[in-house]
Amino acid sequence: MPHPGPRNLLTDIPGLLVGHAIDERVDTGVTVIRTDRPWTASVDIRGGGPGGRESA
Repeated sequence: MPHPGPRNLLTDIPGLLVGHAIDERVDTGVTVIRTDRPWTASVDIRGGGPGGRESA
């Protein structure tokens, strides 16, 4: 099992960049995670009525 980095943060992982993107026109933002190589992502959506187009 991997051990935590010096600060136990996502940014302790080599090749991983973490930032924030905003759209000031609609006053919203999102956390962005980028890597230096391709990877596969997944999502877990909970709640009474999931099914938005952003998660399809």
